[in-house]
Amino acid sequence: RAAAREQHLRKIYYVSVSKSNATAWKPYISNCKIITNGIDLRQWHFYPTNDQSYVMWFGRIHPDKGTHLAIEAAKLAGKTIRIAGSVADQYYFETYVEPMLDEKAIWMGHRTHEELNELIGNAEVSLITPCWDEPFGLVVAESLACGTPVAGFSRGALPTILTEKTGVLTHSCGPHELAKCIVRAATLDRADCRTQALHLDIDTMVSSYEELFSEIVHRRYFSYAG
Repeated sequence: RAAAREQHLRKIYYVSVSKSNATAWKPYISNCKIITNGIDLRQWHFYPTNDQSYVMWFGRIHPDKGTHLAIEAAKLAGKTIRIAGSVADQYYFETYVEPMLDEKAIWMGHRTHEELNELIGNAEVSLITPCWDEPFGLVVAESLACGTPVAGFSRGALPTILTEKTGVLTHSCGPHELAKCIVRAATLDRADCRTQALHLDIDTMVSSYEELFSEIVHRRYFSYAG
């Protein structure tokens, strides 16, 4: 309501991090500029080949992230899955995730940036399983930067960040269909993934915000001067 009412005052400029999120805002904010989030590609080493056979899931272990669905899908696909991240919801972890851990589903705990880069880069596929419509999802950009293709749920911004060359998504948001996505994603070209990540660079994001701020200042100056 506040955003919709503010449109009459024209005092605030709204920016969304993805096309899907801007679409969700459209009933309240009709003209929303899109500037995608960015990552520092200099901090993510590209792995043109992966030398180990496993799939990767990383992030906060929380119901919103669907960790248990990723584990089930990996097992259905006949893949070992490594999980990296801190526990954000202890009940969820103990009830849904921990019982599924075994020699084929290994929780690595919280990892340093360098360790995480290596884990992602050596994986066949990254599994990204949002259970809500995430506005962006930095894990997507980070995986692509490492050269690792994505298998995941077609929710939120994922369909707009990924291309047919960099990821395979399912609209079902279920483990059986996701297992099929894993198999297909493993065949994608890792160089294409890194190329896609170049569009998600932090320098591009900063430049886009600087241009927007300059435009706003210019408009305000001339509106007052006039």
